[in-house]
Order: sequence, then C-alpha cells, then structure tokens
Amino acid sequence: VDVYTEESVKAFRAALEEAVELLKDENALQYELDAAQQKLQEAMDGLTIIPVDKSKLEKAVKEAQKYVEKLNEYTPQSAELFQGALDAAKAVLDDERATQEQVEHAFVNLQNAIFNLRLIPNKDKLEELLSKAENIDLSLYTEESGNVLKAAIADAKAIFEDENATEKQVAYASDLLAKAMDGLKTAESKEPTDDKKPSAGQGNASEKKPTAAKTGDTTMMFVWILVMIAGVSTVTVIYKKRKYE
Repeated sequence: VDVYTEESVKAFRAALEEAVELLKDENALQYELDAAQQKLQEAMDGLTIIPVDKSKLEKAVKEAQKYVEKLNEYTPQSAELFQGALDAAKAVLDDERATQEQVEHAFVNLQNAIFNLRLIPNKDKLEELLSKAENIDLSLYTEESGNVLKAAIADAKAIFEDENATEKQVAYASDLLAKAMDGLKTAESKEPTDDKKPSAGQGNASEKKPTAAKTGDTTMMFVWILVMIAGVSTVTVIYKKRKYE
C-alpha cells in the first residue's frame, strides 16, 4: 500500500469497505452487489504508484562499474561488501514496485561500500623487518627490551598474515617493529661490585696485615750468610798459618 498515492489508496479502501458491508446484508439485491463489485474494481485499477526517482541510484550503479573491473586490488572483505551493495542496488533498480525509501537506502549503502573499499597494502617493508627481527639473538639484550620486541613481532606477524589488513595497519606495525629493534639494550655482564662493606667479623679491610717473606727472598739471604761464613773461615786459616811460620 505504501507504494501508492494517498488519494488512490483512500478511494480503494472506501470501495472495499462498502463492498464488505454489502456482502454482510442478506437483503442486498444483485444489482447492488454488481455495482459494488464494479466500483471496487475501478478503485483497484485507479491505484496510482507513487513516482520514484531512481536517477541518483542509476548514476551510482554506473559509476560503480569502474571498481568492479579492478576489484581484485582491494581487500577481500571490503570487496565483498561492495559487491553485495552493488547487487542490491541493481535489484532495486529492476524492481518496478520499489519505493523511494528503498531507492535511497540502496544508494546510501552503495556509496558507503565504495568509500570503504581498501586497497591491498604493500607488505614488502613489513616482511623485511620481520625477517631481521626474527634473526636477532635476544640473549644478548636485556629481558625487558627483548620482551618489547617479541610483542612487536607477534603483532607484526598477525597483521602480515591478515589479508584484510589496511595500509594504515601495515604502516603502524612496521613502525612499531622498527622502534622495538632500535630500543634493544645490550645486557650488562654480572660482575661483583667493589663497594661491598665487610662484615663485623672481618675487621677493617683497609688495615695492612703482616706478610710472610717470599720463598725467593729467604733463599737469597741464606746464600749470602753461607758466603760470609766461608769468607771468615778462609781468612782465619790464612792468619793462623802466617802466625806459625
């Protein structure tokens, strides 16, 4: 009923009510029934379809054809939504009983689908960064910076494998991965510190303790003593010999 003008619908309803009431009357004459039937038929024939302007939708469908020719260049999800909206728009155009509201709805859906088409992004840079990041030996870096890189690699992999990932998502993943690699910090060696204070039982570490004589020094001293004794003995023997000559 919504597809017809208000005036023609009003005339039809009046004729219908009159015919129904007449049928309920057991005393109704045949010519009255025939007249009511003819009036109802004329009201039905007089139903006028509301003029529908499909010019905008026709133009939109025509312009959408250029996207159909290169639909494989867009992400599968956005391409599927576009194709569905285009098919629906064509169905409305072919429907002679389509209302203006249906036409407007199909037009808006098709426009939105065209606007939301997303080109398949180039993932070469992201793939190269992933290859470099996965070959890094994380044992050489701090655990914290290594964990940041691991998380960036996981996110980048998910976006790289997502066939519906947008150019913006790919660029973001590449940037995040590059920053994570640049932020790696080399792990410091675990050497004991020199500022540990001695315990109470150890005494003052700054006090010097007497050191035992080195083995080499003792040996040399003993040799010199022997030499000196031997010298003294030689002198004594010579002296005694001269005395008794």
